[in-house]
Amino acid sequence: MLKFRNGKLRREIPVLLKIETDGSEWRTIYDVASTAETLAETFVVIHHPDGTNEYRFGRAARPGEPAGEPKTIDASGLAISSTVGSSSNGT
Repeated sequence: MLKFRNGKLRREIPVLLKIETDGSEWRTIYDVASTAETLAETFVVIHHPDGTNEYRFGRAARPGEPAGEPKTIDASGLAISSTVGSSSNGT
């Protein structure tokens, strides 16, 4: 469970981390469950034997629905961002 707090705003988001092996590669899978306010998401990192990684991401269309099938994403624009409790001035 990820717990966010910003002043009086508190939010909990259920997260499941799985690690799977498949021959010579392995996968790290982050499943974020849907809440009444957030969409379900799945982020997958596939670690290849040559040292490269492949990234996949899927998101539900609406709260309460499962995450969509993860699709390959471009790692060059990969960034983690959270808007929980953020304001327009970055505080």
